[in-house]
Amino acid sequence: MRISSAVTLALAALLAVALAAPELAACTSFFIGGHDGRLMAFSYDWPIGGGRILVNPSGLVKTAMVGAGATPATWTAKFGSVTFNQYGREFPNGGMNRAGLAMHALWLDGTAYPTSGGPAIEALQWIQYCLDNFKFVRDVADSARTMSISSPASLHFFACDAEGSCAVIEFLNGAPVIRAADELPLPLLTNSTYAGSIAALDRSLGYGGAVAPSDQSPSLQRFVQTASRLNTIRVGDPEVPLERAFTMLAEVGANDDNQWRIVYDLRAKVVHFTVRGKAERGKLALTALDFSCREGAVQALDLGGAFATDAASALKPFRPEDNLALVRSTFPRTEFLQPFPEERLLGIASYPNGLACAAPRQPAAGDAARPTPFPVD
Repeated sequence: MRISSAVTLALAALLAVALAAPELAACTSFFIGGHDGRLMAFSYDWPIGGGRILVNPSGLVKTAMVGAGATPATWTAKFGSVTFNQYGREFPNGGMNRAGLAMHALWLDGTAYPTSGGPAIEALQWIQYCLDNFKFVRDVADSARTMSISSPASLHFFACDAEGSCAVIEFLNGAPVIRAADELPLPLLTNSTYAGSIAALDRSLGYGGAVAPSDQSPSLQRFVQTASRLNTIRVGDPEVPLERAFTMLAEVGANDDNQWRIVYDLRAKVVHFTVRGKAERGKLALTALDFSCREGAVQALDLGGAFATDAASALKPFRPEDNLALVRSTFPRTEFLQPFPEERLLGIASYPNGLACAAPRQPAAGDAARPTPFPVD
């Protein structure tokens, strides 16, 4: 879907806002593995709260929202997903799909996206693309190498799958830098380059260096602190992994701008989350959700509203006017973007309206037993 220059500017603003300025977005993500489960955790720090959890169906045909002159990526969602969105549907901060792949974006100052001849997509929509299409982080990494990913926001990415594989994906000096397997000694990411974070760890007390964590930048402090916790778990921790993950998130996300703490159980395919100002810890089991593509398939939970521990009961159909309301609830509260033109708001809000379910595949005679075209496992 090619869009007008006004809407292109709106999307640029959207992506810049969603995870802007490193001093404002102090996020942390890490992975805890073992025989008890495989958990990916994420702490979201941003001065604007609220947002929606969205249930995104499989079987939806999509064309990336890109500017004039670019060849957009096109795809049909193979997997349903649950995502956390603040600045509009189809542009998530992160989420997990029905296959157990989870992915989030974090700010990284100095990102330089490559110029590629591949299909074009904006960085936050690339998260949705990956959740729509992939089961393994190796496929996410491959797409980073072949797609033309761009954004005015300076981002890097952390992804983990149900097999326990994780990857850090950065774009440095105009090229993708993928850290996985032996090149990812710690499954952890903050707001510094991964190489710089490992170097900071090596300089730190307790790791062969002489530098106190408090003498490094806040991002590197959080990396060193969380690395120490992860190494403790590896030695042996009697605490239940889920509780340990939330304890660690509370330690690194203790400031006034901490909005969400999320733990994805990649094996069980359950999302656990807390929201600033609410005592409840919610959860959504993806195995219990209906991801079939149909009228009203997109469901939402308002993170500013009430929800029970089993948050599925609070899900409601997400209508076009709800997407407009979501955009209106965030952009006017983003002070440095004011005034924000109405046409930009309308362009962002209306983008998903052009998406439709794929036509059902017509089986040939005697072909009724073949698998569905959008597998979930």
